[in-house]
Amino acid sequence: MKSFAPALVTLSLVVAFQAAHAGAPTAPSLPRAEVLADLDAYQQSGLYLLDVSDMSPLTVQYQSARQRYEDLRASPRFAELVRKYEAHGAERATLASR
Repeated sequence: MKSFAPALVTLSLVVAFQAAHAGAPTAPSLPRAEVLADLDAYQQSGLYLLDVSDMSPLTVQYQSARQRYEDLRASPRFAELVRKYEAHGAERATLASR
């Protein structure tokens, strides 16, 4: 009976792990057009340059760029850019072109 104990414990742990993660939420997938438009907003806001320079998110410069990014994402131009990407596939358009 002792030889089955480790296998039984392992099996119990595997079943418990699967049960615990069965209903785990997954990240929503975004349409390619929205991802591309978001990338444009990220780059135009200046967040990209600040992130690659490892600037602290606590700085005023970073917070300003973050606000510009959020403003771009909320703008009607962003929605228009998503529609352009949907219509033209992977062709790159930019928020600056408007």
